[in-house]
Amino acid sequence: MGPFSFRSTAFWSAVTVVAGVAAFALAILAQLPIAANETGRVLLTGFIVLAVTITIAAGLVWRELRRSASAAGQLMAIARRLADPAEADADEAAVGAGIAGAVGEVSRRAGEAEGWLLERDTERAQMGALITHMADGVLIVDGNEHILQANPAAERLLATRAGSDAPRTLADFARDHEVVDLVRTARLNNQAEERVLDVGLNREPVRVVATPVQESGGEWVVILLQDLSGIQAADTVRREFVANVSHELRSPITSMKALAETLQEGAVDDPGVRGDFLVRIQTEADRLAQMVEELLELARIEAGRDRLQRASCDMDDIVRRAAERLRPLAERAKLQLEAPPEHAHTEVHADPEMLDRIVTNILHNAVKFTPPGGRITARVDRRAGRVLLSIEDSGVGIAAADLPRLFERFYKADRSRSDGGTGLGLAIARHLVDRHDGEIWADSPGPERGATFFVSLPGAATPAGDEC
Repeated sequence: MGPFSFRSTAFWSAVTVVAGVAAFALAILAQLPIAANETGRVLLTGFIVLAVTITIAAGLVWRELRRSASAAGQLMAIARRLADPAEADADEAAVGAGIAGAVGEVSRRAGEAEGWLLERDTERAQMGALITHMADGVLIVDGNEHILQANPAAERLLATRAGSDAPRTLADFARDHEVVDLVRTARLNNQAEERVLDVGLNREPVRVVATPVQESGGEWVVILLQDLSGIQAADTVRREFVANVSHELRSPITSMKALAETLQEGAVDDPGVRGDFLVRIQTEADRLAQMVEELLELARIEAGRDRLQRASCDMDDIVRRAAERLRPLAERAKLQLEAPPEHAHTEVHADPEMLDRIVTNILHNAVKFTPPGGRITARVDRRAGRVLLSIEDSGVGIAAADLPRLFERFYKADRSRSDGGTGLGLAIARHLVDRHDGEIWADSPGPERGATFFVSLPGAATPAGDEC
């Protein structure tokens, strides 16, 4: 139903305004000496026709209202000429003056009505834009469960569409008897009803709220659809995180407890056993401390509390320094560790400490998962205006199913070979790369065939004076 149909509030408001103005103008004209004046009768007839025209135009379209206002302006111009003593006699001047005032009032009221209708149209357009661009789905159905309005989010969540050739009933649109039952329950109880339902082709969890509305003799039900898949995924990650933290903390604590109990039962009197057990307890304590420190670091990074201190850095030099720190560990594991040559220099604008942590974590991960006799190679290249770090190893490799989850907290692709690690190093590296608007990913031909980790960072120009 359009804003100017004969059943609309806007139409009858306009009719009331114009009718009132017409009555007011006629009352004025009744007091004027125009009965015997032919010109007055013509003008009176013209004014009545104008009032009727404006009344009819208010119930049609916007354009007609503007045309009526234009006609009122023309009639006013005639009245002004009649009111001019130089162009009319005294009676005609009096008639013209009265008509000019009445027509002026008509024009003013018509302008107010036009402004009011424009304001309502603007509000309606704003509300329509808001509903259209909402992330939550919105459906409005009438008392017969016919679809009156459906926004794109509702179409997406219910995997349907609301075009002219689409189903117009709620049952055909939603294709879910639970949604229909919820709406009917809300109408029957005359109160809002809420449920979490699995809807759409993929049966995604959606919170559905049906609210009955009764106004001006009409009955509708407003249905709100809120996608819970993201919230559910976050809750799953939270539960996995708690389970993983509990598992990772339990292992060193259980080990230390067992070693201490063995010492209490008499092993403390054996110098050889005592020394070995104390070293193992110290190792587990160090692992526990490292895990707690990395958890705190990860929390700081995720909360954005670590301020990014960008400077002009030599990426090749950062990789070389990290490799030198890890070289003794690689040599004990009988691994070859290759870093970029000394003459190589690749400038990048980044936080040097964060870059060092990124490189160290990835290199350390490669050392842990490469068997003796293997090789680890780190390279830095510049491609398409970006700086690309690649760290390739000949280690245990990664299954295709594990690649998307490598950078999750505590995720370990092969737990049987993950002793000594916390499962947080790659997660920290990912967050630090994200802070630099970079990308990190891994590739592997498969288990026992090695893996390559990549880090891509923006290669933007560096302000002068800032150097690592």
